[in-house]
Amino acid sequence: MNPETQETKAWAILRAHGAAQLSPGFPDRVLRESRARALASPSLFGQFALSAATAALCFLAVAIFDAQNSSVATETNQADWQQIASASDNLSQAQ
Repeated sequence: MNPETQETKAWAILRAHGAAQLSPGFPDRVLRESRARALASPSLFGQFALSAATAALCFLAVAIFDAQNSSVATETNQADWQQIASASDNLSQAQ
């Protein structure tokens, strides 16, 4: 048999104190509530609909972000090419 050590005695005291803090019928209420929540879980269709709506919103956000960044990149590239064309015109006029 296991000899009782100070540590096992301390744990036994803590378990007894914790058990005294619980109200009567607590385990039954917890099990009843967890079973009720399991029965009330969302349907497969509901989960699919939520997933589809989330995917659509993500796609929309990516499309808007890409459209904004594309227009900014286009404007920047056009400005850079205008500088290059201007410098090229200046060089050709100097010759």
